Order: sequence, then structure tokens, then C-alpha cells
Amino acid sequence: QADAMKTAAGNSAGAMTGFMGMGMAAGGGYNAGSMIQEKMAQEAAAKTAAAAAPVQNAEDAWTCSNCGKVNHGGKFCSNCGTPKPTVQYCPECGTKAVPGQNFCTNCGHRF
Repeated sequence: QADAMKTAAGNSAGAMTGFMGMGMAAGGGYNAGSMIQEKMAQEAAAKTAAAAAPVQNAEDAWTCSNCGKVNHGGKFCSNCGTPKPTVQYCPECGTKAVPGQNFCTNCGHRF
């Protein structure tokens, strides 16, 4: 308890705020053990939520040609609704074509 009082006295919001916080914890029926358990439960829940969140893969990212927003997956821009550009491949050699390209950079086939 002496350490808690020292910490409360050094509170960045003022010593009085620190001591009031101690009083609320003691008077409210809260004890340090239950506060620690509650904090640990919150941290565990946050870790579980982070693990369950979908990972945004850089490979599925695409930039909207209309508004410039970077989207992750999906078939339409989440900002303006423009359809995701389709990927073309050269029918001769299978090289991935760059949008706006007229000829294959690998074999010269005209798109």
C-alpha cells in the first residue's frame, strides 16, 4: 500500500487525483486482485479479437482507376463502386498484361 501511495502522489494529473483514485478503488469494494484479473481478461479478449481479424494480404490489394482508393479484395471499389479491373493474359505466351498495354512485352502479340 505504501508503494501505491507513492505512485498516487506522483500522478501526472496531480497528487489529489491519484489519492481520489485510490479512495474510489478501496471504497467501491474493488480490490487490487480483481482489478488485475479484469485487466488480464481485457488483454486476453483483445488478443483473441486480433487473432480472429482477417489479414489484409498485399497480393489482393488493387487501386481504383476512378478515385484512387486502395482496396483489399472484393470486386468493387469500397469508396465509389467502380468495378475492379480485370486481369488479362497474353493468349500466345500467358504473360500478364499491364492495363492500357497494346502489345505483349514478352512475345509482341497484339492485344
